[in-house]
Amino acid sequence: MVDIPTKYKNILEVRAREKILRVLYDEKKRSAYSISKEDEINKTLATVVEHLKKLEEEGFITSEDTTKGDLRRRHYKITKSGKKALDAFYKNLTEEIKKRPDVYRSFREFLRE
Repeated sequence: MVDIPTKYKNILEVRAREKILRVLYDEKKRSAYSISKEDEINKTLATVVEHLKKLEEEGFITSEDTTKGDLRRRHYKITKSGKKALDAFYKNLTEEIKKRPDVYRSFREFLRE
């Protein structure tokens, strides 16, 4: 297992939560399992559940118990606050990139490919 320096762990958590919010952005309800199976997530179900708990604590998503019989399920949906937070995240990221013309050019070229 790779040992990640502490200062980078928060960045990885933010990135994982950003991806989860992006998956939920269309406002469809999804289970933790279906979120974990999205190509861009690339996290275990347990890790996704932990991130979902944090996002719910922050008010960025809501959850609903959809258990049927013996099949336990919880479905998650983004909130207006979650959409605003994700939009603000991208806006701030864009502004930071624009402060570095060399990075901005590379980023634009990357997006065109």
